[in-house]
Amino acid sequence: MKKTINNYEQEVKDYFAKKACFYDDVEKQEYWRLSDKVLWSLLKERLDRFPSGFRFLDAGGGTGRWSKKILENYPLCNGILIDFSKEMLAQAKNKNQYGKRWTIKRGNIYDLKYIKAETVDIVINTHNVLGFVKNTMQALLEMKRVLKNNGLLVSVIPNKYHGIYFNLLLGNLEGAESIKNNSGGKFVEDMPEIHMFSPASIKAMYKEAGFGNIVCWGFPICIYPGYNETREKGNSIQAEKSIAGRMEQVFNIENSLIRDEALAARGNNLFVVGYKQMKQKSIVRAGR
Repeated sequence: MKKTINNYEQEVKDYFAKKACFYDDVEKQEYWRLSDKVLWSLLKERLDRFPSGFRFLDAGGGTGRWSKKILENYPLCNGILIDFSKEMLAQAKNKNQYGKRWTIKRGNIYDLKYIKAETVDIVINTHNVLGFVKNTMQALLEMKRVLKNNGLLVSVIPNKYHGIYFNLLLGNLEGAESIKNNSGGKFVEDMPEIHMFSPASIKAMYKEAGFGNIVCWGFPICIYPGYNETREKGNSIQAEKSIAGRMEQVFNIENSLIRDEALAARGNNLFVVGYKQMKQKSIVRAGR
């Protein structure tokens, strides 16, 4: 039976409710520590372009891992975290040592009712948030609504081509075929199906939503997660061999390559940025 949107959203909520209490354990895994280090280098480049008192929205921000990092590194900024999982938000609230600088609300990125239009400098949605929504365009337009003119939208989303590779790695030919044909599927059996994107498809959606200066990079592009990295605990053999004790060297290799858009399709995730274009005023010509 085909799932309704409400049924799917409940499945996603149940999935994250089970993961919430150990979600941050990924910070102990070699692969995700590398991935976080690469992502932070990309994100920081963008944040550094804003005045020190910028305002950010962490859309679908879960346990607040990235909000916390931004607040700690930019002590004059302030931010909002929105997520629809009460269990994930409970973990975020345990991290809140920032007083009025950080607002945490339960909500949906389809409807950011707590935020007025054109009041946010940068919106981030990290690690597959857009993969878990049923209407990507609706989410993009709502995040665009709250951005100031020339504000920035950063999305970290699942790469279709990595999804195909990972399913083949696990011997799941049917899953690989599904992702190839439908741009959606799973990495492992106990997760909900998610939408996956190619660099071309997400850039086209950003453009249709009204964003400009769009860039799409893949990361990491030289090393991929194994099955253990989907479990939030333990390290795969390839991660142990390639990263353990060599974090800086591997990061330097990644950092020298990831800004090449031609390599984006190699990424485990896609890092997509676009600026909200200012509305063009229509020109009214006086008649003679």
